[in-house]
Amino acid sequence: MSSVEDGLLAVIEALYAAAIDSQLWLAALRSLVDFTDSHAATLWVMDSTDVPRLPSLVSFNFESGFMQQYLDHMVSEDPTVQYLVANPGQLIVHDGEYLTERDIDRSAYYDWHLRHTDARYRLLAQISPSPGVQAGVALHRTRQDGRYNKVDIERLGVLYRHIAQALTAGLR
Repeated sequence: MSSVEDGLLAVIEALYAAAIDSQLWLAALRSLVDFTDSHAATLWVMDSTDVPRLPSLVSFNFESGFMQQYLDHMVSEDPTVQYLVANPGQLIVHDGEYLTERDIDRSAYYDWHLRHTDARYRLLAQISPSPGVQAGVALHRTRQDGRYNKVDIERLGVLYRHIAQALTAGLR
C-alpha cells in the first residue's frame, strides 16, 4: 500500500472510532490534519435556527482561550459561518468559493482572527442532520501553507462519506 492509502485508512479508522467514542474526536481531527497537510481542525455542531451559535466545538491545534473568545463573541461575525448558514446543503465548502484574499485582508473578523492564530484558510465537510442544525469538520491552513486546491478538495471528497457517517453516528 502507498503512504496515501495508509493515511486514508488511518483517517477512516479514526473517524469510526470517534463515532463510537466521542473522546476520540481529537485523535480523529489530528489524523485529518496530518492526512490533509493542514495546520488545525475543528469539529462543530451549529444551530442556525435563530442567531448562529456553536453549542459544540472540539478543536485540534488551537489555543483554548482563542476558541472560547471565538465562541463567546465572534461566531456570528465569521464569514464562513454566514456562508454555511446560507448554504446548508453544500457538502464540501472551501473558503475560496466566497472569500478573496482582499476580502480576508479587509475583514474585521479576519483582523481579529489573525491576531490570535496564523490559520487563514478553511476546507469543510458538513452534514445537516435536522432542520436548522449543521455539523461538520473544518480543516485550517496558514497563509504559508496556502489555500486548499483541487487535489485537497477531491481528497476530502473521498473521505466525505466516512466523515458524514461518523458525524451522524456520533450525533446519535
